[in-house]
Amino acid sequence: MGGKGNAIIGLGLFLGLASVSPSVEACTTTFHASLSTDAVSVEDVGQEYRRSDVYVYIPIEVGDKLLTKQASSLLDKKVSIKYVGEDTYSFSIKVKNKTPYTVKDIVLEQDITTSSFEENSLRATRVRSVAPYITESISIFPTDITPERVMIGLPSLEPGEEIKVSYNVVGEPKLPKIYTTSPKEITREKKKRVLVLVGKYSIFFGYGKAKAKDINIENIKEVLKNLNGMGFEPVIKVVGIADGKAKSEESNLRVARSRANFITKSLFGEGLACLMNKGLAENSNPY
Repeated sequence: MGGKGNAIIGLGLFLGLASVSPSVEACTTTFHASLSTDAVSVEDVGQEYRRSDVYVYIPIEVGDKLLTKQASSLLDKKVSIKYVGEDTYSFSIKVKNKTPYTVKDIVLEQDITTSSFEENSLRATRVRSVAPYITESISIFPTDITPERVMIGLPSLEPGEEIKVSYNVVGEPKLPKIYTTSPKEITREKKKRVLVLVGKYSIFFGYGKAKAKDINIENIKEVLKNLNGMGFEPVIKVVGIADGKAKSEESNLRVARSRANFITKSLFGEGLACLMNKGLAENSNPY
């Protein structure tokens, strides 16, 4: 399959270096990072394919804010009104806490500007559980009555709890307001991890060679050291590339992998070899 005109990009195994315990004797790494490798063949020849490329990324979390609302606006509220005769209307109200928090200071506000409120008709039931169905009758009272409105304080609701309130209004009915004075806000975020490219560095080799002296190796070490100092654990991809003049694809692949391995060991030193010998290198990459 190989032959002239084919070049191999050699990349080795995934190594989760940052996850290795520092307590293992003699197994130390200068940089905390994750290293990834792979293998790809291309039909190109030339000096530019006798190299290794090193890509340095930093993983960051990106959060998309989906919802920020007062807890009161996340209460599930249902209101029904039924005419019962003699210009009287019966209100039936259900309030359910669908948030993951205890909601306190719930207020029911009934406008009675052109009607009157029958205080003795006020009833309330708390639904503790739906399966099994468990309820309890509770006493609630208006906290304030004026010619314009009636204010009724409702008990706090635990997540999933519901309260049912009923009362009568004589005259023109108006929809009540149900809210809470609690300042708590509910925020949901969708987070994902993305890789941001810090830089790409190329190290060139002689024909058929798997070792090189290049200042970029030291430059990459300095970059990794600085990123670690800023609290990042970078993700590094090393690409070994072999010129297509080799006799076979297998030969290209060996040279490409040797170049990638040389760069990897140059960056991580003997700590990497120690980790591999101890069987502590991981065969997967969290990114």
